[in-house]
Formats: sequence, structure tokens, C-alpha cells
Amino acid sequence: MKLKKLPLLLIPALFSLAACNTSTSSTSRNTTNTTNSSTTNSTLVVTSAVTSEANTTSIDTSASYFDSGDLDNSEDSTSGTISLNGTSGTSTTTLATVNSGVVTIAGEGNFEITGTFNGYIVVDASSTSKVTLTLNNANITSSNFAPIYVKNADKVTLYLKNSNSLKNTSSFTQIDSNNVDGALYSKDDLMIKGNGSLEVTSSIHGIVAKDDLKLVSGTIKITASGGHGIDANDSVRNSGAELEITSAKDGIHVENTDDTTLGYFYMDGGKVDISASYDGIDTSCYIYTNGGEYNITSGGGSSKSVSSSNSTKGLKSNGEITLNGGTYEIASADDAIHSNYNISINGGTYTLSSGDDGIHADSNLIIADGTVKIKKSYEGIEATSINISGGNISVVASDDGLNAAGGNDSSSMGGRIGQGGFASSSGTINISGGELYVNSAGDGVDSNGNLYVSGGTTFVEGPTDNGNGPLDYDGTGSITGGTFVAIGSSGMAMNFSTASQGSALITVSGKSGDKIACSNYFSFTSSKSYASVLVSCPSFTKGSTYSITTGSNSTSVTFSSYIYGSSSQGGGQFPGQGGRMFG
Repeated sequence: MKLKKLPLLLIPALFSLAACNTSTSSTSRNTTNTTNSSTTNSTLVVTSAVTSEANTTSIDTSASYFDSGDLDNSEDSTSGTISLNGTSGTSTTTLATVNSGVVTIAGEGNFEITGTFNGYIVVDASSTSKVTLTLNNANITSSNFAPIYVKNADKVTLYLKNSNSLKNTSSFTQIDSNNVDGALYSKDDLMIKGNGSLEVTSSIHGIVAKDDLKLVSGTIKITASGGHGIDANDSVRNSGAELEITSAKDGIHVENTDDTTLGYFYMDGGKVDISASYDGIDTSCYIYTNGGEYNITSGGGSSKSVSSSNSTKGLKSNGEITLNGGTYEIASADDAIHSNYNISINGGTYTLSSGDDGIHADSNLIIADGTVKIKKSYEGIEATSINISGGNISVVASDDGLNAAGGNDSSSMGGRIGQGGFASSSGTINISGGELYVNSAGDGVDSNGNLYVSGGTTFVEGPTDNGNGPLDYDGTGSITGGTFVAIGSSGMAMNFSTASQGSALITVSGKSGDKIACSNYFSFTSSKSYASVLVSCPSFTKGSTYSITTGSNSTSVTFSSYIYGSSSQGGGQFPGQGGRMFG
């Protein structure tokens, strides 16, 4: 990236690419192999760039986030029934009393609650008590407090039967020293499960959990008109519940200011559907997923402008983000996926639209598997160290497609949070596998340090202006394996600096719709005009001659060394050079 520009977004080309001696799977772009596969050994390149904001707690991937009993969805026998009507009601157990709009539960047990109530429920048991509230067609409304307030217990479970609702309609008037500010407020561990549904409406936060919040099953709809949909201290964990959240601030906010190992989000099943004015999911420690479905709109989506004081990211964490599976649809005004530390994507399907970065990590970003489609972004993938070893990745960016540099993205440009934040000579891009397509108006692949390509299939449609290049690196640009094809402008076009296979940079004018091919090694159709073509694949050997076809033109390339054409002095149709061979 040489200069920041904001041109119109470009439409990805439809193409087929036959990789040279690389083994890849079929993709939505109909990528196929026509040659024998080969294996390339590669080394993960990691560049340390931990910012002061980062939480460096490691994710315990072997931990059990749910106890065996948590996932049992069967209903326990009841200790008593509380039948509500207006501001009064009856109880079949002495452990629960109803008095002038207040239900008090003072002991351990499973209490079935039914009816319509104007008031609130307080759980005030011993610190060792395990309490279950079975909501069975229970509709509880309070104009000035939390419909359910867990003041003291060891653990409280809400078991959902049929349709239920908790509504705070106006404000929160405190009744003790605790600052209760959620329609469902718990000072202790809280779990929700069952086969029914729960609708939560609040003038501030929807659900507040001061310890752990476990979501096992059931359907939960949350509307938080003045705060977060879910606000938790220690963790939010979901194994099968379906959440629909509309919030004035974060959809799910998990933050612990006392213990850096807490404040995390975990999910391995279920669904979250979030429309948040601020961040979709925001954690102080980490985000760790093994499955589930995520539909997130933050800040109004990728077309919206936001105030610099508001964070409007899709998935955001001060610590690590590890995504091992699931389906993600994210439209965000700011970064779609953002970590102040590291990001690892090891599986799943991602469709991302962002007003800033598609995926951003302050330190290291790893993509090992999965299907990642960044439909709209300012910069597509940005980190200090970018490592791609697998997956099917498609990037559309109005600036750089891939950008590796040191620092964080807290600065802004043109009122956009994060744009232009990386400006360092450090940074590494390592491509060792997978299939990557980039369509960018700025630099296609840009490393402020070194670039290493040792495998995979990479296709880049770079800029049409001469202020940027399809390929840009400040240190070493090395290719030792894989297929790499890049087209774009010629003013700042670069070849690799070292290679163990043929790498040719030629200059030739072309237009959208041109077929660019070399024998049976690769073939694709461009979606924009271009003035340079960079091609490299394992079948290009020293001493051999190849014909590169670009539309109606054909350029003969003979490799006397592995590098043919360098920087802005490529072979082919440069004025006065007549296609002479370099190197």
C-alpha cells in the first residue's frame, strides 16, 4: 500500500485456474488441477507484535465448557408451584412467598412459575443453594426493576416451557446495594435451557450475569433499548440455544476487569442472530467457537459511517479469537472480525461485509481451513503476520487485499475507525497452501516486511492506478512453491526477489474479459483492465520457454534464471524492450 485511496469496489472475476503441480480442492470458482500434485514443506512465520491492549491469555482447547448434567434437557421434578395473577399469587411451598408484587424464593429446589405478574421475582437463598425456575407460560413485567433478580445462590437454572416473557418497561429503581440494570439479572452462575421460549425486554441491558452464563437450549429473544443484549462478567457459553438480540450497545458483551483469564465467549452449537448498534460480540479475554450459526449486523452494517467513539465490529476481542467451525454472516460498520492479539480460523464458512477490515489481528493471523468470502472491505485481511496454509479465501477490498504490518488499527482516516493504522516496516505474509483470490483497488498483496509463498493457489486482480501494485513488499519476496498469478497496473508492479521456480513479470495492456493462460498450467478471465501480469508455478523450470496468453496477445518467456522481469522493468511489452528476456 503506497497511498490510501477509496475508489469504488470491484466485482470479483469468474475464472478457472489450473494450478501448476499443486494439490487443491475444487472451489466455487471452479478451480481445477491438470497436473500431478506435489508437496511443499513450509514453516509457519510468526512475527511478535503484542500491543498494550492485548490480553495474551491462551485458550484452553481441552477444557470442558459444559458439565455433563448441563446438557441434560429433561425437566426435573418440582419442589413447588407458584401461580401468579396481577400483583398477587399463590405458592405450594414455604420456600417461596408472594407479597404485593414481589416473589421471594429463599431455598433450594425447582419452582414452577406460571401466570401473568406485575412485579418481580427475587432469588435470595444460601450461597450453596441450587435453584431452578421452571417458567411455564410465565409473563412477568416490572416498570422499575428486574422481573427476575438473582441476589444470592450457588447456581440458578431457568428451564423454559411454552412461551414466557420478562419485561422491564421504564427504569431500574434499586432495592439494595447492587446496581441491578438488566431484565434478567444474576449475581451468580446462570443457566438457561428447555424446549420453550423466552422474550426479554429491557430499558437498559437484557440479561446481566455477574458470573458465568450457560445457554443450553431454548429460544431466547432479547431487546435491550439502552444497553447490551447480554452483559456478562466471566463467560457466555452456548451449546444449543437460539438467540435473537437487538441492542442499543453490544449484542453480547463479556468483560472481567479483575481476572484476565475470564471474560470470554464460547459456542459449539445453536444460533445467534444479532443486530447491535455497537459490537456484535465483544470480549475482554477470548472468543472460541467449534460450531453454530452466527448472523451479525453491527453499527447498521458495512455501508454506515460511525462515530470514532463507538466500536462497531462484528466479532471483537482483546485476546485471541479461535474459530474452528460454524457459519458466519457478518455485516459491520467497522472490522468484521477483530482481535487485539491473534486470530486462528481452522474451519467454517464466513461471509463478511465490512466498512473497514474484513479480518484484523494486531499480531498473528492464521487461516488453515474453511471458506472465507470477504464481499466488501476497506482492507480485506490485515495483521502483523498473515499465515495462510489452507482454505478457500476470496477478498474484495477498496484498498489493500492482504496487508501485513506492525501496530494496531486504532488510528483513523477520513473519519473511518482503523483505516491507515498500520505503518511499520515489520510484517510478514506466508502463503503455504489453500486457494486465495484477491480483487483490490489498492495493493493486492502488501507486506511491509517479507513475503513467502511456498504452496497453494493465489490469484490477484490488483489496482488499475499506478500508485499501487498487485504485489508489494519491503523486504524479501520469495516463492518456492505453489501457483501465483497477479494482474494489475504496471507503475509499481513487482516480481519476487528470490525463487526456486520460474517467476515472470511482463507488461502488456489488457481489458476486462481477457483470458489469461499458459498452456494447461492456468487459465482465468480478468474482471478489469490491467497493464502487468506476474505468473509463477512449479512447472516453470530454468532453461525452458513458455507462452503467456493475455487476450489476443502472446508473450514468449524463456527462463535463463528463475526470475524474469523485476520491479517496474518487466519483460514483454515495455517500450523499447521488445519482449526481451531479463535475468
